[in-house]
Amino acid sequence: MLIDAVIVVLQEVLEAALLLSMLLAISRWMRLSTNWVWLASILGVAGASVYAAYFNAIGELFDYRGQEVLNSIIQIAIYVSAILVLVISAKRDRLSQASRLLILVGMSSMVALAMTREFSEIVLYVGAFASNSAALPSVVIGGAVGAGIGASLGVVLYYAFTLPESSGAFMVCRLFLILVITGILMQAVPLLQQADFLSASAPVWDTSGIVAERSVLGELLFVIFGYEATPTFSHLVFYLAGLIFAGALFGLATYKEVNNVGS
Repeated sequence: MLIDAVIVVLQEVLEAALLLSMLLAISRWMRLSTNWVWLASILGVAGASVYAAYFNAIGELFDYRGQEVLNSIIQIAIYVSAILVLVISAKRDRLSQASRLLILVGMSSMVALAMTREFSEIVLYVGAFASNSAALPSVVIGGAVGAGIGASLGVVLYYAFTLPESSGAFMVCRLFLILVITGILMQAVPLLQQADFLSASAPVWDTSGIVAERSVLGELLFVIFGYEATPTFSHLVFYLAGLIFAGALFGLATYKEVNNVGS
């Protein structure tokens, strides 16, 4: 029970921690205020509380496909918000007041949405053992350990992107963000398949013999890159389309900015 709690909570905390660490690094490189974190955290905790409180009612929406639909919308909204951040970040030192406001809104939205999705599942998981006095201590301790590991990894990643003095670290941070948000986008595929909005098909390959999805490494790869041991054609289409779209927009914005600065 202890190990299960560690893995479950780590999986939920890690995604939000990774996003937060990268966005804080971007804020530092762009000399932006980090006060948006407090607003995003308040909105995220409030959203998670409401989601957990109305979990069953939400599930009954859209012919009992409400959870799949809402979670898919959250994943897609995080991806879209991240693209906004990436495109505006290409300007870096040439931000207008409107651009500063937009990038702060985008970063706040990403963290608040991630916390709503991930933290609501933690509340539900721990709440399921609330009446089990024998299992609850292990769940709470395991959850605390998992949360601590996830937060620690986020801190390590933040310093990895901010300690180097080279602007190359800023570029690597944003490229890594593209990979993470593309994985988040791909997480919408099984949800849309469960809701019958996408047809399920046979797996294109099976790497479960190398890295099982339910292993610690598999869980980490799922959170960071949307890893699927048995991806379908829809998984590959979503991933490649998301990666190319985000990369192309970011690359175009960066190219235009470099040319503007050079001229």
